[in-house]
Amino acid sequence: MLVLSVFIESFGDKISATLFLIVSLVLLLFITSNREGIGTDFYNYKEIYRDITIDNSFSVEFGFVILNYIAYYIGGFKVLLFITAFLNLFAIVFVLRRLKLHISLGVLTYYSLFYLNHNFNTVRHGLMTAFVWVALYFYFKRDKIKSIFFYVVSILFHQLAFIFY
Repeated sequence: MLVLSVFIESFGDKISATLFLIVSLVLLLFITSNREGIGTDFYNYKEIYRDITIDNSFSVEFGFVILNYIAYYIGGFKVLLFITAFLNLFAIVFVLRRLKLHISLGVLTYYSLFYLNHNFNTVRHGLMTAFVWVALYFYFKRDKIKSIFFYVVSILFHQLAFIFY
């Protein structure tokens, strides 16, 4: 579907391309949030979720703790998987749209190179990367306040974000 969206967008039919892109993104979100045991860190993140929401103990960054609590009160671990995948995809689409780039091709490229790893294996790293991309977008647009805000948010999900500034 993403490949079809790329071809349709290339030929100028933005409405159909947007429709195919939305359907593709919904399918990605559905698959990501309804998986069980898929991904190298799936059970680690499930354990972290249990530790945070049941035992009130945690050893991860504060932003991820908050996200776990939000998911817990909305509906559980699968909601956490959905929220993390949604935030990743939303950040990518946000930056691509703001830069007026070929959105379908950008999402296809992101999916091909990063999506599976960021949403099935290194979830916190994926969230950090998504927020760093948004921070960098605002940095290059010379909107320092928004850039710093999203940079701080990225640090709340993974300490590796410190190397980006």
